[in-house]
Amino acid sequence: MKAKVNVLPIRTGGLPIIVLEPSFARDLDVQPMDRVVIRKAGNSVVATVDYYSKESDDYPVGVFEEVAERLELKSGDTVDIDIISKPQSLDFIKKKMDGEELTSDEINSIVADIVNDTLTDTEISMFVAAVYTKGMTMNETVCLTRAIAETGSVLKFGKDIVVDKHCVGGVPGNRTTMIIVPIMAALGYTMPKISSRAITSPAGTADTMEVLAPVTFSSSEIKRIVDKVGACIAWGGGSDIASADDKMIRVRRPLSLDPEPLLLSSILAKKYAMGATHLIIDIPVAQDAKTRDIGEARVLEKSFVRVAEGLGMKTVVMVSDGDQPIGDGVGPLLEARDVVKVLRNHPKAPEDLREKALRMAAKLLVLVGRVDTEDEGYRLASKTLSTGKAWKKMKEIIAAQGGDPNVNIKKLKPSKISYDIKSQRKGVVSDIDNHVVARVCRILGAPETKEAGVLFYKKYGAKVRKGQVIATLYGASEAKLSMAKSYLKRHKMFDIR
Repeated sequence: MKAKVNVLPIRTGGLPIIVLEPSFARDLDVQPMDRVVIRKAGNSVVATVDYYSKESDDYPVGVFEEVAERLELKSGDTVDIDIISKPQSLDFIKKKMDGEELTSDEINSIVADIVNDTLTDTEISMFVAAVYTKGMTMNETVCLTRAIAETGSVLKFGKDIVVDKHCVGGVPGNRTTMIIVPIMAALGYTMPKISSRAITSPAGTADTMEVLAPVTFSSSEIKRIVDKVGACIAWGGGSDIASADDKMIRVRRPLSLDPEPLLLSSILAKKYAMGATHLIIDIPVAQDAKTRDIGEARVLEKSFVRVAEGLGMKTVVMVSDGDQPIGDGVGPLLEARDVVKVLRNHPKAPEDLREKALRMAAKLLVLVGRVDTEDEGYRLASKTLSTGKAWKKMKEIIAAQGGDPNVNIKKLKPSKISYDIKSQRKGVVSDIDNHVVARVCRILGAPETKEAGVLFYKKYGAKVRKGQVIATLYGASEAKLSMAKSYLKRHKMFDIR
């Protein structure tokens, strides 16, 4: 059926929606939440139906901005609209809800319909909930990971060894990626790293790298950068790499559901799509980290290794201490400054960040067969850092991504709106609460305001005097700084005994 459209200035965040005038909907025989296909000039979009509250003869069809952009529509354009049946993948989702094992073809069908926006958020939520309650076999998890990767771009670099790394998260700072990538690339290894932006943390790797260079690239641009300099540190959301995962994360986040099969597939699909052959996973353990005890970490370690091996990736896992922030600063600019200090061998570079990055690089070097022991790997990584080769490679990466490689540490200045936190007593720092750190940084304005965050002067085990400055807050505005100070009156960031 042909109809004129009105482009509505509304975005859904991804899901294609159209609004029909009631009498037109009756003629088409569709109900709210039914699916229709809209066609124009050989292109088509499957969209979910909603109703106008009144008749509109001029424009019986209203399209949200996502639909208009995909079909290059403007108000007054004529389109063809037809009702379509519900996708077969819904039967497979119901099968998983009943606790049955899905075949590879059934999983591929579900993932393809997620990518094509054929499934609504409610239906994707049903799939997420089914996996959460019924679980998945190892074979299902491998098939899901491969399906997520292969429904987007899969990059090939023509190298026998392509290395990658991932951190499960939960620890503020911890910006090891931006040190490991240039170390490995300086040693001749290809390392195309796509990273996330912050969701609930003060900064993701992409947010921090963006202080030094652009991070939003298409998959073809990422390949061009890596072919040129051997590595990249880019944002995964700027490309069509493992795009099905982004759509599932969109519905998982408000539900706070993170079942292990979806966690594993979310991480490993991106690595598989980036052509990784050798991978290191960092699992920080702490009461206030995502992984709370060593037993949970070891179970997760085995799952990572098994799924990765099923995809042809050699994987090593490092279970690390997540009791406090890694590095001196938390927030995009402060974390970027820490990274630059480590790479440039600055005398005030944070030792904990340097040490962790070197230990991870050492494990990778053993995994790829460059050295026989982690001690040898540590010495090689440390030499690559101390001789300036890693910093030289980082400058190449920054330049290739469109940034200025002549980074001046003195110009990496946090916000001028600041407040010093002073110790209320004499003693020793016995704990820093990661949740409070993350929350206060976001209140201060991170990651949107890259100059916002917290700079630590004293951490676990340090002796402090009463009245001594132990940290500084940097706010995006006076209002945000005031809110952060108020929050810290109710929540304790430091425990000093």
